Amino acid sequence: MRRPLLVLITLIGCGCLAGAVQALGIVPRMPFSEASVDAGEASAARDAAAARAGAAGRDGVAVRDGRVAVNATADRPDVDAGDGRCAGPKGFCTLRAAVMEANANERLDRIVLSHRTYALRRRGGGEERGRRGDIDVRTSLTIAGRGARIRGNGIDRVFDVAHGARLAVVGVRIAGGRPPAGESGGAIRNAGHLSLTRVTLLRNTAQGDGASGGAIFNDGGAILLSHSQVNRNRAGAAGGAIASDGGTTLLRATRVLVNSAAGSGGGLHVAGDGVADLRDSRVERNRAAGAGGGLWVAAAARASASGTSVDANESEQDGGGVYVEGGHLRFDAGSISHNRAGGGTGAGGAVHNAGGTVVVDESDLRHNAATRNGGAVAAVAGTTSLTHLELRENSAGAGGAVHLSGAGRMQIDSSVLQDNRAGSSGGALWAGGGAVALTGSTYVVVNSAAGSGAQEGGGGIFNAGARITINGGTVAGNRTAASGGAILERAGTLVARDADIYRNAAAAAGGGIAVDGGSVHVQDCAIDGSTAARGAGVYVGGPGTFTSHGGRISGNRAGDQGGGLWSAGTIRVARTAVVGNDAPAGPDVHNAAPPASFTVDGVPVGS
Repeated sequence: MRRPLLVLITLIGCGCLAGAVQALGIVPRMPFSEASVDAGEASAARDAAAARAGAAGRDGVAVRDGRVAVNATADRPDVDAGDGRCAGPKGFCTLRAAVMEANANERLDRIVLSHRTYALRRRGGGEERGRRGDIDVRTSLTIAGRGARIRGNGIDRVFDVAHGARLAVVGVRIAGGRPPAGESGGAIRNAGHLSLTRVTLLRNTAQGDGASGGAIFNDGGAILLSHSQVNRNRAGAAGGAIASDGGTTLLRATRVLVNSAAGSGGGLHVAGDGVADLRDSRVERNRAAGAGGGLWVAAAARASASGTSVDANESEQDGGGVYVEGGHLRFDAGSISHNRAGGGTGAGGAVHNAGGTVVVDESDLRHNAATRNGGAVAAVAGTTSLTHLELRENSAGAGGAVHLSGAGRMQIDSSVLQDNRAGSSGGALWAGGGAVALTGSTYVVVNSAAGSGAQEGGGGIFNAGARITINGGTVAGNRTAASGGAILERAGTLVARDADIYRNAAAAAGGGIAVDGGSVHVQDCAIDGSTAARGAGVYVGGPGTFTSHGGRISGNRAGDQGGGLWSAGTIRVARTAVVGNDAPAGPDVHNAAPPASFTVDGVPVGS
């Protein structure tokens, strides 16, 4: 058995992180105690002693107490790997020689660097013994960087961690990695167990078609990044910063910033049956030419994030912040804001669900944008649950905040949809298929739809063929330049219970609700204080149906006809107070097409 990497835990000094590292199988769980602090101080002292001893030696450095200190920045292999000494051709101990000795010597499991720059210079890809090209790790090893810089120098990636190997790197900056074209993992390729603590991965590149993971490619292994940065890396295919094909990827208090991918997943790309878990981290200002500017999740993959920001990312296709192909995403207590889904098909400025299970809870989704649909959230299939959210100031062509099409199902619970904007229809919500439920104290307020056509509008909600239910909540202060200040029903069914619908405005018809197809049923709702040219409270066109039971329709004002209700279709009102509305013709009710079916408490309404 190799000696467990106890020093990793003492350096990290965090019990919760120790549990995560244990889950990766790198070290056993150890309690954070005075004993562990003492052990860490003793380990640091031994590192310092090893560094002094290494600096003094010119005939190689002997392995002592399981460790060796590198004393040269040259890139030279070990002359006799496994002899108990780290020695290059001139006797000095180099980083490459030290790793080669560790691969061959079970007694060596810790390499100590100094605050210097170590650059790879020995070209030659595909070699597996670490003598040239990238440094192959085939053992259990910790590299204590002490502020060291390791440069790939553009000749290859820096580390290649084999299946079954374990590499822990602490306090290092790794830059300039570039493997041969078509190979993945710009700085590190991992098939074993990799732990990076206080590490910066900067300006590494996986180049060419099929090359993924600008900084790291996780080839079915397990990786943990803690208190680290992954900045300005590039991938020719997927995962500008990190690409994982299966395996486990954990981020703790880590920043993934300004990376780019020529394919999908500008920040992270989780493929296969991979699992990703991000906590207290930042995924920001990344860019994908495909989908998923910040994070891309495959059909069989799972991703979760807590206390994390996915902000200011951009994709040229769908999912400016996050794209879920069909897997599982859970996101809570964080932010998905200022993202953009661009291009001609851009949908889902913050999140795009293409058929998976998405749960977003207690988070802010603000200032996102999509050129086409769903400024914050777009779903075409699967199940989407949005709870306790702030969806504010998002924008899109249709569905300023949320857009649902296809056969998806969505629930929006106890959330605020405010100050969102659509270029055509559905200032807050656009639904063209599937089912949407608005529950709890959900507020759809002060949204707008600029629509000018006869089939556009819906300042708050636009229904083009879904089943929408509203249970409680408020739809208020929304407006449109067309019809349906609060709600425009074009097809499908909308059912509202115990909802307050007030002070909405439409330039054309239906300040509160406009029904130009499909059916709207309200029960115990208040439709108050709205304005429009016709049907300030409720407008029903030829093929539409509106029914009301209980509640009231009052204080609405029309510039032309039907202050309360205007109908050329079917309206049935029962036990509903229709009072105090105002219009030049038909202050409370106006039947525009008698003998169309328009009754109030069973009594037909004339013209």
